[in-house]
Amino acid sequence: MTTSPKRRWLRFSLLTLCIFGGAVFVCWVGVEANLVHECRSVRNWLQSQGGDVYPMRQRRDGTRINCDVTLRPFVSLSIVRKSLGDYAVESVLLPQIVSADERDRVKAAFPESDLIELPSQPSDRNLSRDP
Repeated sequence: MTTSPKRRWLRFSLLTLCIFGGAVFVCWVGVEANLVHECRSVRNWLQSQGGDVYPMRQRRDGTRINCDVTLRPFVSLSIVRKSLGDYAVESVLLPQIVSADERDRVKAAFPESDLIELPSQPSDRNLSRDP
């Protein structure tokens, strides 16, 4: 009586596993590079419109320095994003006239940040005083 050999499912060579692992790594780096590119383009757009981006500072206990009473944890970026030149953003100073779509794009690019809106400038009519 002959015994049939055991069938082995999911049998891969080492080369196949290395190729699959490399492909996953390359996809991850591509996603991170896309995030960095989007952050740079939003940062450049903000600065061209009169807004600004402030980097996040860290205390020794790991919490971020902020004027708020509540201390939120420091957001650390991945080593890939840091090596591509990205940095965590504490707050974003928005330009005076920002649409809802632009505000959503800024919040999506910098989810860890606080959005600060400047009040609109008073018109000349409000500055003149009638005697």
